[in-house]
Amino acid sequence: MSLGIDSFNVSHLTLCPSCIEGKQHGVTFRKENSISAQEILELIHSDICGPLQTLTSIGYICFLTFIADKSR
Repeated sequence: MSLGIDSFNVSHLTLCPSCIEGKQHGVTFRKENSISAQEILELIHSDICGPLQTLTSIGYICFLTFIADKSR
C-alpha cells in the first residue's frame, strides 16, 4: 500500500482569510451596459504597477500603462 493523499490527515489544518479570499471568484461585469469608445483615443484605460522588488534598468520601481479602448 502506498502512502499518499489518502493517509494525509488534514483535520488539524486551518484556512487563513487571505487564502479563502484568493480562491473566490469575482463577479463578472455586464457587457450590455458597458461603455465602449467609438473613436480612437476617446476612452483611455490606465493602470499603475508597483512598487516592484527589482528596479528597472534606469532605476524606476513602478510603471504606468495607457490603453486606448477603441484600438487596444
